[in-house]
Amino acid sequence: MTANNRTELGVTTARILVVGVEPDLFDIGPILSRTCFEVYLAKDGKDAIDVSTQHSFSLIVVYHPLPDMRLEEFNAIRRGHDSASARSQLLVLSEGSRLEEAFERAGKGPGVVLSIPTLVDEVESELLGVAARVATRHLIRLDVQLQEGAIVVVGKSEDVSRTGMLVRTSRSYPLGTVVRFETVLPGDPRPVQGEAKVIHHTLVGIERAPSLGLKFISFKNRGFKRLRAFVRRRTPSL
Repeated sequence: MTANNRTELGVTTARILVVGVEPDLFDIGPILSRTCFEVYLAKDGKDAIDVSTQHSFSLIVVYHPLPDMRLEEFNAIRRGHDSASARSQLLVLSEGSRLEEAFERAGKGPGVVLSIPTLVDEVESELLGVAARVATRHLIRLDVQLQEGAIVVVGKSEDVSRTGMLVRTSRSYPLGTVVRFETVLPGDPRPVQGEAKVIHHTLVGIERAPSLGLKFISFKNRGFKRLRAFVRRRTPSL
């Protein structure tokens, strides 16, 4: 692969994970489509855990009940000490008849439970509050090249950690696929190269653009050490 990467630095949006909720169904699609939000969609609890434990989110919006697990089970895993989203706020949406149950199962910690149908401006208030708290946070996005066999595609990383990264790309890969990756870090002219495994698929934004969750397997030329130093220099996630 030939490095042809570009780095962008700017004010980031609030990253939100929406779980088990079709935004348009609950009239929150227009709110989430605003430029102050970066939205990821997960169809169920398992998909949400895969992405939220690896990458940090400012807010997680969950519909109760989830189709595949109890809310308290999801919340316990999501708040685990080694989860990247352990400090994320939780917004639970539930039918009025199950509202009390949702309160009980949401457990302790930062979070809000709202019934649906509910006033859209209540949800908007919660979401805009999150956006305001992260308005000064900066995010570095990197161009990333992925290669499987002879096919090379270019994507945009949405988040990078020591263990993996989220990459928005037009090409999808089956779970478990091992790809070679290459990216250039700010201030480092040498490309970081290695191999990573596709561990989850996530939809980004109301336009439902595909994003891949990659877990790093190996690096070339001390790439892990350089990546780790880069991550440490970043503005801490909120």
